[in-house]
Amino acid sequence: MYLRFVPETDDPNSEYVWSFFGALGHLMETGTLSDYERQRLSELDEWFNVNLKEPTRLARSPRYDAEKKAICWFKADAHECINNLREVATILDGHDLPIRMIKSQKPGYIVYEDPYQVAAVPYRGT
Repeated sequence: MYLRFVPETDDPNSEYVWSFFGALGHLMETGTLSDYERQRLSELDEWFNVNLKEPTRLARSPRYDAEKKAICWFKADAHECINNLREVATILDGHDLPIRMIKSQKPGYIVYEDPYQVAAVPYRGT
């Protein structure tokens, strides 16, 4: 099983759909966090920076100019990662940035994998 945490809110200043970490960055810049929330989110952000690698491949083709269509999914057994994501999601939700969790058994063609996540190009039509 694979999980994605997806903001239900778009960036209000553009047509861009936020990622989970994009919404986190936005919230940290708003100045609306309590001291505790700011400190805790900084600690969690640092944990992700240290422990969650950026995928090295986001396309099915190995060509350098291949279109990067992969979407990152967390492994359901990455418990520490999932717990940290849920804690961030709770804080985001408290600031009107609701997050929903999506589950999938088959996220697509897996092009990258590490202990916490996979990057998968969605199957056609999904």
